[in-house]
Amino acid sequence: MATSVDEASQAVNGAQNLDATSSSCFTVVFADLVSRSARLSNYLVECRVMSTSRQRRRLKSLAIAQLTEGKRRAKCK
Repeated sequence: MATSVDEASQAVNGAQNLDATSSSCFTVVFADLVSRSARLSNYLVECRVMSTSRQRRRLKSLAIAQLTEGKRRAKCK
């Protein structure tokens, strides 16, 4: 009977250790996932900002080109 109690105790301790290990592993994996998600969000925001600033630069250069084109036409007349 003592053997059964010892085995049961060891099984309970093993289960608790396994549970703690699983919980720790889950915490690490979850933290990594959150970190990757945050990096992806930052990347997407940076991409939007970059494309917006590119669009602004493009529109600005188009506007400048149109203005200079208009001035050239005015001088030619």
